[in-house]
Amino acid sequence: MEKTWADGDGLTHGQTKKPCKFRIHAVDADGNPATTGADPFEVKITGPQDVTPKFVDNKDGTYDVEYAVEVPGTYNIDVNLHGDPIKDSPFHPKIKWSCDPNQCYAEGEGLREVFDNKPTGFTIHAVDYDGNARVDGGDPFVVKINSDSEGDVPVHVVDNHDGTYSVTYAPQKPGNLHIDVSLEDQNIKDAPFTVECKAGTDHSTSGFSNFTFTIQTRDKRGENKTFGGDDFAVLSSDSSVSVNTKDNGNGSYTASFGLEKKGQYSFQVLFNGKELACSPLRVNL
Repeated sequence: MEKTWADGDGLTHGQTKKPCKFRIHAVDADGNPATTGADPFEVKITGPQDVTPKFVDNKDGTYDVEYAVEVPGTYNIDVNLHGDPIKDSPFHPKIKWSCDPNQCYAEGEGLREVFDNKPTGFTIHAVDYDGNARVDGGDPFVVKINSDSEGDVPVHVVDNHDGTYSVTYAPQKPGNLHIDVSLEDQNIKDAPFTVECKAGTDHSTSGFSNFTFTIQTRDKRGENKTFGGDDFAVLSSDSSVSVNTKDNGNGSYTASFGLEKKGQYSFQVLFNGKELACSPLRVNL
């Protein structure tokens, strides 16, 4: 008996409402692994809740044991053969609350406002059946994101080992996003989520489009004029660009124009048919 042993997570830890498993390995008196079954093992599990485990003789010298509990706490597992404990028995697994998908929730920018030029994300918070925030990890959350415009969007989930899980993703096209967050095939609170991905501003393609400048006229003594009446004209090097001019009536004159295409432009500024000393105005778009 002292050579027969058992292993498996169910001997050390587990979660409520989930199968906890371990395996017994029978060893004969000479220390050789048994290769047949039918050994009269007795498995007794007690603790906050008494449990009757499932016991399967694999008929090859191993025996699979499975149990599940509804109440968290430290349990006692006695494994005996012919009335004597096997090696290391009894075992004392600590069973914690499992996550309640209906109480787990997610929050963050990636569930509120999304742009196609900016990676984003959100955080999943694990909550147990007693309503307490989990403080450890290991829960198999599954996140799937589908875009109306590009199909499945790659998702990266990181277990922070503190009861939270960081989710990051980066959609490439505008469109509605459908975000599924589940735990063991059950949606978490408020899932699935629907978020609009908007077109973000691209710094490499954005540029100036509308321009306005004002000329202050001065007399030959360099003093600002306070009245208008001059013939003010601005001529563009591109005939497709229309320039609007205005005499402000106070000695200043304003010109405005829009540029739709990238390129190099120059604007000749004339007063009473003569070009100003600061002319031409050059714009690279």
